[in-house]
Amino acid sequence: MRFWIVLIVLAMHPAFAAPATPSEELDLKRRVQLLEQQNVDLKKSYDSFVTSVTKTIKDGALAQDSAIDLEQQIHSKLQASGYADVEFRNSSTAGESPGFRIHHFSLILTKQINPQWRSFAEIEYEDAPRVEFTPGSPNCQGECSGQIFLEAMNVDYSPSDTFGVRFGRFFTPTGIWSIDHYPPFVPTQERPLHIRKIFPQLVDGILLHGTLPYNSMFFQYDVYAGNGESSSGHSDDNDKKSLGLRATANLPWLSDFEFGTSLYTDTLTVEDQPVTKKFATGLHAKTRWGRVALQTELANASYDPHAGAKYNTSGYYAQLGYDISAATTLGYRYDVFKDKNDNAKRNSLFANYRAHKNVVLKLEHHRTTHDGMHTDTLTIASLAVYLGE
Repeated sequence: MRFWIVLIVLAMHPAFAAPATPSEELDLKRRVQLLEQQNVDLKKSYDSFVTSVTKTIKDGALAQDSAIDLEQQIHSKLQASGYADVEFRNSSTAGESPGFRIHHFSLILTKQINPQWRSFAEIEYEDAPRVEFTPGSPNCQGECSGQIFLEAMNVDYSPSDTFGVRFGRFFTPTGIWSIDHYPPFVPTQERPLHIRKIFPQLVDGILLHGTLPYNSMFFQYDVYAGNGESSSGHSDDNDKKSLGLRATANLPWLSDFEFGTSLYTDTLTVEDQPVTKKFATGLHAKTRWGRVALQTELANASYDPHAGAKYNTSGYYAQLGYDISAATTLGYRYDVFKDKNDNAKRNSLFANYRAHKNVVLKLEHHRTTHDGMHTDTLTIASLAVYLGE
């Protein structure tokens, strides 16, 4: 038995296997050649893959650089935007009839000269202006209406977020509405009663501004000097300059919380009126909690004429908005304004529907009582459009 086992093992061992036939040797050689060819093809494929990946990486880097260059070129070009609105107004004031108003059309031009330098200009065409002049005469030819007004034109140099300087004409940094006042982004066409009646609408001068981070808080400052409210745009009526400050803190409370203060001092030299020193102060706050947004501003100005008695002007509003959906907001505003000629209180209801991120439909109703005696109402339906990206 052992003999047969040894014999079988020896027969199966390659050293004792039967010699290959010529056809088997030829087949083996073909297989070896095929494996060698496959190895060459695999090596070529690998080299091609490595070359392709390397090129893709290089092309991707070049494409990214090109995209950055293109973006910089786009932002450095003169950018045009703006806003427009159309209203239907119905007022109970004597002498006013229901009708349409082509209220605002504003052209905004910005240019990012480089990462530090930027220019901004806004030209407002209000109430569909039509102005024609007789050749060689300053008098209007026929019927003239509306207003063309350079609301802002300034050049800004900001080497960092913490410091920048602005030269030219700019909206007075005060409170909330003076800064966030564009029709597509405010809930009502009518401004709160005291806005632009205590702090001026614009300043021609110089402004220092910046944002200072501290932990999770941000502090913003605006310090400015200008020609004052009696400025004519090309000169100043006196050698006194207006001075102002706006300081704001953004805190990580609720969804958004901001509060701040504003100060302003000026010397008024209005024709046929005594030279008057003016000092204005203001406080503002706004917050959002889920669907609820609340903002409020109060301001006071004291006037000290060189000849005459001192007097004050004050104003206040509180505004509440509730988002019933992503596109629809309902709200209410209570409004007060007092000066030496009037004591007005206003209740306002408003509804906004944002049909598109740049298109908003508004409906608002205002009921104003003057000196506690007579009341007038104003209802406005409007369409406001932002003319930008």
